[in-house]
Amino acid sequence: MICDVADNAGFDERPVRAFRCGPDPQFDPDRWPATVPAVAQILRDGLELPAGLTVLVGENGSGKSTVIETLAEAYGPGLSAFIAKMNATAKLLGMTRTHFSNFDGLPYPSGYSTYSTPANLLKLGRVAMTSAVFRSIVDRRSYRLASGAGHHAYFWANLNPLLGVYRGAIGIKTGYTPAAGHCLLFEVTRGGRSFIGVNLDSPGVGTTVNGAAATRMLNWAFSLPGR
Repeated sequence: MICDVADNAGFDERPVRAFRCGPDPQFDPDRWPATVPAVAQILRDGLELPAGLTVLVGENGSGKSTVIETLAEAYGPGLSAFIAKMNATAKLLGMTRTHFSNFDGLPYPSGYSTYSTPANLLKLGRVAMTSAVFRSIVDRRSYRLASGAGHHAYFWANLNPLLGVYRGAIGIKTGYTPAAGHCLLFEVTRGGRSFIGVNLDSPGVGTTVNGAAATRMLNWAFSLPGR
């Protein structure tokens, strides 16, 4: 890998402007980390770094904590202040059994440092889904970004197993940690009725939840007499 460095301080003072493979790359394309999709794309196509802030995010959002950290530093300002705002907002929403220990919502330093309950997550889901912008994001099955100045084309797939499968599914969020297992916060709207539910430590493979438990819950809910 070769880094283009600024050779004219008067023109561009950035120490690194691009990444691209050299004429004799010293890596095996069939072995990690070259097999990681985001790394493979950079090795194949190179990466131009435009002036300003550049955040690297991998396939399907891997590395997204870097983006969140950048926002947290600015909005806190600083990570500690941002985490304090997260906990203050949770308290304001009545999420009395929720605590955030890290800016990205993941548990740190232990697997139980960040915690919540099903009832608290339902409260969060109800509030979040009142935002039209949020709703328009979480009900997307996928998103494709065309290539542009300073970046290649990207494609992200929503891992919510209900979208496009369970009629009326409109979100909300998957999650996984070793302590919590596979989790799914979901909402379905059809026939003038809406249900929000949550599964914790639900069936799944790897870090991806499946929709079996949520489907059983929703089938039961829709079988009840409507109001």
